[in-house]
Amino acid sequence: MKNVPMCCYGFIIFLVVNVYLLWGVALPASHAQTLGDYDTIIQPFRFGASGTMAIVPLLVLAAELSANRVRQILRAALLPCAALGSVIGLLFFVGATISVDSPVLYGIAGVLVGAGNSCCFLLWGVVLARLTQAGCTLVLLLSGVGSGLLNLGLFSLPSTLGYPIVAILLVLSLGSLRMSLRDLPALPSQDRPPSPIQRLKNLGAALGEPLLCVCALALAFNVFREVAFAQAGGTAMVNAISMLGLIMGTGAILAVLAIFKVKAPEVSGIYPLATLVVAACMVPFPFVGPDFYLSFVFVISVFYLLVETLFKGVVAAYARSSGESALTAFGFAFGIEFAMMGVGSLMGALPRGAGGENQVMYVIALVLLCMYLLVVPLVSAYRKHKGKVDGPGMEASNFVQERVVIRPVDADELQQRCEAIAARSGISQSELAVMVLLAAGQTVAAGSRRLSLSENTIRSHSKAIYRKLDVHSKQELIDLVANFRGVGGGDDAGKP
Repeated sequence: MKNVPMCCYGFIIFLVVNVYLLWGVALPASHAQTLGDYDTIIQPFRFGASGTMAIVPLLVLAAELSANRVRQILRAALLPCAALGSVIGLLFFVGATISVDSPVLYGIAGVLVGAGNSCCFLLWGVVLARLTQAGCTLVLLLSGVGSGLLNLGLFSLPSTLGYPIVAILLVLSLGSLRMSLRDLPALPSQDRPPSPIQRLKNLGAALGEPLLCVCALALAFNVFREVAFAQAGGTAMVNAISMLGLIMGTGAILAVLAIFKVKAPEVSGIYPLATLVVAACMVPFPFVGPDFYLSFVFVISVFYLLVETLFKGVVAAYARSSGESALTAFGFAFGIEFAMMGVGSLMGALPRGAGGENQVMYVIALVLLCMYLLVVPLVSAYRKHKGKVDGPGMEASNFVQERVVIRPVDADELQQRCEAIAARSGISQSELAVMVLLAAGQTVAAGSRRLSLSENTIRSHSKAIYRKLDVHSKQELIDLVANFRGVGGGDDAGKP
């Protein structure tokens, strides 16, 4: 946990810079007085940034799945690319703003800033994956509150003051990222990584449900923000309300964790409620006046930004527990999520350039509502499917709890305890090997790679182990082994 403060400070600073630039906040007082000016001047920047932020993670994912030499080159170049893209992009942005207000220059700046930001997001994902689950959750929630508060302060400043502050913060964020990457221990590498197709299947199986949740909310959030820009007091007010939503959502969860000492909620647990609330906001939207829009933006911001914050923890947990490269996991997740954010911004901006805005927005609201109503049964079906495939106690909704556990004993003692339990419970040698991995918190996919067995064989052995030990989940097995006192004597000796 000693690395948590440095990671937390650095991630907060990075998020401040990211939001200040990519949300179109940095508008000088002399420009973009109308929404038409805003679209002409700033939208090329934002769409350029959205495109590269989606493309770069997917390129990194492709490189991570390719030959070892390509991976090494990419990993060595990622931090320099993050620094160059962010710094040069900021210079282009400032130059375009204070001189000619050129949409072309803004577009170039957007491409550079988007590339730099996506590289930073991926590298911060590597940092998060190297923390413990508790440390990662703490960093994510504190960074949500901290960056939201700092951004509210920056939003109130004129860009003549905001630009120098953001430039300083950018340098600090890059420095803290470099220090965090250097100081944290390396992740264990896979001895024999599976094929790229199998790795993608594993990513989809583990992250598919929460990614579906985040993408649907990202689409709605960005559509609604863009539409609200035209009706609810301009970009500054909408951005401020969004930051308040981030602060309230993450702050509330952080307070609950601190007061009641409970685990952070799962994305899949929050999503059904978020779906209903966001859909409820969408239904009356075409029929109410602009006075209600800010309230809707606030509610949607609370749920989307909270779910998005927790989602980073889910991806980090998968990389930490499965042995998969963090760049692969975050490249897969961010590539899809950032693409959906760009689509949402584009959809939300379209009605502003066409006649009959109310009719178009009404259609958008109905389409999004239908999407939400379809996503809910899709998520439920996916969870049921995972429960059938993975066997007892391995449902997708239990992903974080099943895969990230505190190991109560060292590897040798764990092996001894499992052997003692197996000898008294009729567990075979092949089942014992699987039992040791399960007791250590390993996933089915990781066990398959470690033992060179198919995943179906691992699941079959798991079911046999659960039946012989009369347990119903991996966590119950972990608890049984952790509490076993047959090795070394004790009051519970002889009890499996």
